[in-house]
Amino acid sequence: MTDIFNSSAAIEGGTASTNIATKEFDNNNDKLSKKTKVNQLIDILQIDMAGKDSSGNSEGTRKKYEVFVTGGLGLNSVTSSMFQTVFDQDHTLQTSNELLDLTIGNWFSGSTVQYTKTGEDASGKLLFPSSSLMMREKIEIYRHYAKNLLNDADGFFVSPYHETSTSSTWNNSYRIEDAIFINIKRLFARDRIYKKQFVMRMHQTGSQVSGESNIDKVPASSTLHYFKDVSSSDVSTIGTNPSVGTFSNLYDESGSPIGLIYYDKAIIVLDAARVFLPTQSITGSIETVGNSQEVVSASFIPDFWSSGSIDQVVDHICETRFDRGNTSSIVFLNQTDINTTTYYCRVNPNEYNFSTNPTFIDERGNFQIIEEEGDEPFTYITSVGLYDESHNLLAVAKLSRPVEKNPDTDLTISVRLDF
Repeated sequence: MTDIFNSSAAIEGGTASTNIATKEFDNNNDKLSKKTKVNQLIDILQIDMAGKDSSGNSEGTRKKYEVFVTGGLGLNSVTSSMFQTVFDQDHTLQTSNELLDLTIGNWFSGSTVQYTKTGEDASGKLLFPSSSLMMREKIEIYRHYAKNLLNDADGFFVSPYHETSTSSTWNNSYRIEDAIFINIKRLFARDRIYKKQFVMRMHQTGSQVSGESNIDKVPASSTLHYFKDVSSSDVSTIGTNPSVGTFSNLYDESGSPIGLIYYDKAIIVLDAARVFLPTQSITGSIETVGNSQEVVSASFIPDFWSSGSIDQVVDHICETRFDRGNTSSIVFLNQTDINTTTYYCRVNPNEYNFSTNPTFIDERGNFQIIEEEGDEPFTYITSVGLYDESHNLLAVAKLSRPVEKNPDTDLTISVRLDF
């Protein structure tokens, strides 16, 4: 990184000197580089994900961006976000931090899309009934993640990831067609999520109280299930892709794969059909293009998943499936890579004992710092500057106190840079 260091000196008595002397590093002996890793435990609470407390009062920890509006002549206009952001406290406060983004998507050839669509137009554009909402947007979100993580916008996610549609053990249920995407923010994921240390828990079923709407009701706590990146029967396998880094399967308590985790990208891909009970009836009131408030009672997948907007589906997942307590919903270790270079600035006994500062000598040419004839001159080193090959100053290190330099001193100053 740098090849030269300089030292500035101060004369005895504290008067600053402007003397700067330079010296080149020996790259083999004067520089030491190493890499260390720091891990931090991150705990995301249920109430942060839900955005509501146990009484249903808003905590403001989820932000909707309302960037999509649908409708038409004589139809009700529905407004929805493309994704929602979860904060660690009320997002209107300046001290709040973004924890993660959450959205949903559909594979364009999956059963939910095929079940919902009514056909295609002359250009191949998929057509959907007015009873569905944002199906094209859900498809494009899935395509975006497939392009980013699979390098194939038309591809589909598979869990377990090592299975392929041409393998003898292939099962169509391995394909993730209705996906929940969670992007953990850089502030908390740092350089990556630490392998085999990720845990999240959710309700697989909604509230099952007879005659009660369950679209916004939290089910009994006994239905909470854990999902981890380590199988209950064996250590999870780790895959590697040069474009996305390392990744692995996510498993439920029985060891069955339910999704994927991309460690370097800090992205979670969950299969909604395996994480939740897809056939359970979701009941309640949602906004549709036909009516501002319409009562629905239909299966979670494909009916509610296709008829609800992204906001409506995400609201249901966050408000009911993560619970609303003050306990953990997502826990993981992050990893920060710290690159350290230590520069050893070596000063030999015969170096830097003099200064070119005019105040260093008197009118007769004698050293002002010497009280008696025969005494040796000395300086004080106060700073070290690191320069590049073109003598451009890159960094300055200040010593905690001036260090005396005289002909009897063999001095080494170590300068450490972390980045």
